[in-house]
Amino acid sequence: MSSFFSIRLQSFLSNRFIKDLGLCCLFFFLFYFHRAQVFSGDGALIARMTEGGKWLVQNELASQAILQGAYQLFSPWRLSAMEIMNLASCLGGALAVWILLQYSRLLNASVGWALLLFFSSGFSIYTCGHTEYYPLVLPAMLLYGYLSVLYLRGRLGITLVALTFLAAAGFHFAMLIALPSLFLLPWLRKRRRDWLSIGIWLILLAPLFLIRNNPQILGHKAAGLSPAWNFLSWLPYEGMDRYYAVLQWGHWADWMYAWAMRSWIFWPAVVCLVAVNGLKTLFDQERFFLLIYTLSFTIWTMLWHPDLGVEADWDLFAIEAAPCLMLLLTYIPAISKRNCFYYMLLACCIVSIVINYLHIRQKMGDHRLGYGAMQIKTPAPIQTSFTLRGLNRPLSMPRIREGVYSAKLIDQTHRCVYEMYIWVDPGGITEVKIE
Repeated sequence: MSSFFSIRLQSFLSNRFIKDLGLCCLFFFLFYFHRAQVFSGDGALIARMTEGGKWLVQNELASQAILQGAYQLFSPWRLSAMEIMNLASCLGGALAVWILLQYSRLLNASVGWALLLFFSSGFSIYTCGHTEYYPLVLPAMLLYGYLSVLYLRGRLGITLVALTFLAAAGFHFAMLIALPSLFLLPWLRKRRRDWLSIGIWLILLAPLFLIRNNPQILGHKAAGLSPAWNFLSWLPYEGMDRYYAVLQWGHWADWMYAWAMRSWIFWPAVVCLVAVNGLKTLFDQERFFLLIYTLSFTIWTMLWHPDLGVEADWDLFAIEAAPCLMLLLTYIPAISKRNCFYYMLLACCIVSIVINYLHIRQKMGDHRLGYGAMQIKTPAPIQTSFTLRGLNRPLSMPRIREGVYSAKLIDQTHRCVYEMYIWVDPGGITEVKIE
């Protein structure tokens, strides 16, 4: 009997599912250990909205709902909004790794190469507690690409692909840029009747837009992070509300910075491999789909301007690297160890991983710091505005990292301003009394 259970246990542990699950759990803890302790992009604003009870953000409906749901779920433990975003980022990274493992095996590509390329890109920063919505969008984009390849191989119907696309759009409306790739799938597989199915499922976009523009139907007001139209003009003109136009050097300098941050390896590697293997290989069903999927986002990054500037908002453009990574992986099985390109690509990946790790270390902070609570007390009910390190915060904060904070309290009732430094000790309540 004992030998029977031993054999069953050994068989269970040798299951690929268990191995992948263990590897993804290992990566999750690795990501969480390196989690960011500073806000990135709109992270500070997202944190304020989450702590303020916001369930909806116009272009990131599902992402904000998940963050708010997790914030409410973990409320007994008083986790801060930053900690919730850290968890969401690390979990999104683990899911992305999971999908990438399945995809690389589908292609008979090396799992090692898949992970090496993944961590050589800006996704390594995404997954280490990045305080933005994009770590939630990333696994949805990879899953859409993976399921689309399964569809082209006849192993899946169009319904699940279309629903995955809709889910990704729910996480971030930027996914709608990839709509041409969705309509391309039935043409590539020669199943024209599937266009009708796609059209029917895309009707579900109507509720998303309805909630975005009329959120009061759900009893909540949707917040907005950026204007709906950020396209650059082709030529500069007087009174232009952007820093530059498409045909100005400043725009392309910023674009190169964003391209290097998301991955300076993927596109050059794809071009080299296409040159070596022949242009015809790019028009294979799966590669052509992934090419259109990638180009949709690449062209968008060339014509769009992020609100916060590229140095702060590079992560918006980094989603372009997800389909580009999937396209590059289709060529990996053709790379021979005896080829000099093999060692060049390996060296580039190692250099990029080191550079990204330096970025991650800068954002990590000191994990040995604890958490305390802080409360500002005023002698009577007055109308106030309180900022902590320049960010609007409530007068009572049940969970805040220990340290010294610069703060300003504006007494709007008596027109007084109090500037102060507050020392928050871990494990206790720091009270500040305004006399």
